[in-house]
Amino acid sequence: MSLANILIIEDETILSLHIEKVLKKLKVNIVGVARNSKDALALSEKNKIDIIISDINIDGDLDGIETSKIIQYQHGSQIIFLTGFQDEETTTRASEVEFIGYLLKPFREDQLIVLINIIIQKYHFNNDDKLIKINEYHDYNKSKGLLYLNEKELYLSRVENTLFRTLFASINMPVPYGDFDFEESRRKTITSSLNTKLKGLVVRDLKEDDSLLLTFK
Repeated sequence: MSLANILIIEDETILSLHIEKVLKKLKVNIVGVARNSKDALALSEKNKIDIIISDINIDGDLDGIETSKIIQYQHGSQIIFLTGFQDEETTTRASEVEFIGYLLKPFREDQLIVLINIIIQKYHFNNDDKLIKINEYHDYNKSKGLLYLNEKELYLSRVENTLFRTLFASINMPVPYGDFDFEESRRKTITSSLNTKLKGLVVRDLKEDDSLLLTFK
C-alpha cells in the first residue's frame, strides 16, 4: 500500500503542530514541516511530495502560492491552501494554481481531514481504504456512491446521489449550475431534500454566482 507523502508549509508553530496532530490520525506520511519557501523547496528536492498543505503568507522570498506551484510542477502534487484572508487579490492569485481546497483560518479539524481523504481516494493512495470520513456523522464510499450517517447507510435517490457526488468532488468550492442537468425548480427541490438528510453538512444555493456549494455547518 502506498501512503501519501505530505509536506506542511506553515510558519506559525502552533498551527503547524496542530496540522501534524490531525494528520497523525490518518494513514499518511508526513515528509516534513517547512516555515519558509527555502526549506520547503529543499524538502521537495529530497522527497516525493504528493500533497502540499500550505499557508499562503509564509516567510521567505516566495509566498505559499509560488512555492506550491514550483513543487507541484516537480511532483504533480495536490495542494490545500490555508489563509487568514479572503480578499479578491488572494483568491485570484490562488486560482492561478490547481488546488483541491482553500481553508480559511481558523479551520475545523474535520474540514482538513475530508480534503485529505478526497485526495487519497481520488488519486488512489491507501487503496484498501474504502470509506472517506467526512465529519463525525458521515462516511462516504465514493466508488459505490454510498453515504452513511452514524455508520448506517443513508438512502439517497438517484438525483440526490448525483448531486451529492458532484458537489462532494469539489467540497467547499462552488459548482456552476451548468454542471447539473436540473431546472431551477427541480434543483431547489433536490437540494432541500438532500439538506434534510445531511448532518453537519449543508448544500448552499449561491444564486449570485449561479452555483451550488457543499460545505460544513
